[in-house]
Formats: sequence, structure tokens, C-alpha cells
Amino acid sequence: MISDAVVEFLAVARSVSAGSCNALLQPHATRCAALRVAPDRLHVSMFIAEALSQTLLRNIAETGRLAVQASHPPDHRTLQLKGRTVRSGLAPDSDRAFVERHVHELALVVDQLGMPYARVVRMTHWPAIVVDMRVEEIYLQTPGPGAGAPLAGRSP
Repeated sequence: MISDAVVEFLAVARSVSAGSCNALLQPHATRCAALRVAPDRLHVSMFIAEALSQTLLRNIAETGRLAVQASHPPDHRTLQLKGRTVRSGLAPDSDRAFVERHVHELALVVDQLGMPYARVVRMTHWPAIVVDMRVEEIYLQTPGPGAGAPLAGRSP
């Protein structure tokens, strides 16, 4: 189950990417426009621009495995969640405002770090594919001591 601390962290971690590999273990990564923790706290949903999703969709069709990295740009706190894909498909229009709000919030954060707001909000993000993953493992990926270790009850 995804802890309260992880849920709180993922609510502010605006830089999100998904990683997959094919059956030959060749890796692929792509940017996610948004990430949402499911109410059951066992699953997360990633929203990936449809235009950027084809390789990832092929890979998860072959292996079912997926990893998502979520980072808070101002301090580089980062978590990696690994698990199994349970569903993927075109995101419904009812999720568009959520995705656009996430992109807007990412743009606000990185604008303060020197990346112009206008450049980020132009990032391709809709139409989107939503990929639901059952979280099996969580790792600390913040640079420094402990990076790569299982989170194991620690705060992100």
C-alpha cells in the first residue's frame, strides 16, 4: 500500500517519467504529463501524450512491467515506483483538466528554476494515454546516500 508520506510527496512531485523495456530488455523512457494515485493506494495512473506513447505501449504489451520516476525539481527529491501494468487506453476527456493542471504546476515550478513557463506549457500532453500500474516496489532515487535503496518506510 502507498503510504501517506508517498501520497503527499507525489502530490508535489511534478517532473514525472515512465520507463519500460521490451522482451529483449531494451529500455525506453518517456515524459508523463501527470501522475495520480488511485483511491485504493495500490495503483497509480500515468498520463502520457498519445504522440509519445507508442514504444511504451508496445513494451508493456510484451512485458507488462513499468517504472515511474517522480521528482520534485526544486530539491531533486525523487522516488521510483515499479510494478505491473493493469490497464492502458485513451484518457477520457474528463481527465483533461487534471492533466492540464499538472502541466501548469510543473511549468510554475521550473519557471522559478530558469525554464520558461511558456516552453513547458507547450509540451505535448493531450490527447493522452492513461496507463494504470499496480505498485509493487518503491525506491528512493534522490541523489546522495541511499539513492537506489528501497524506500522501506522512510520518508521520501
